Amino acid sequence: MKLSKEDIIFWNSLSLFLANFNLDVSSLDDKQKYILITAFTHKSFSNENKNSHHNDYLEFIGDGLLQFITTEW
Repeated sequence: MKLSKEDIIFWNSLSLFLANFNLDVSSLDDKQKYILITAFTHKSFSNENKNSHHNDYLEFIGDGLLQFITTEW
């Protein structure tokens, strides 16, 4: 997977933001970067920028996982 020009621009800002939390993202490959970019992209931005993917699917998976963990615990 190759990141688009827009993804690279967003990634540069996102990686600086994550560095504020001492998260080292320098060794991530493009696929892992793309997942993080998607996770931080809100649906409203995606509606205005048709080439972007939004985080609804990841949010759905996360909600299901949290529900499973709390139910089992």
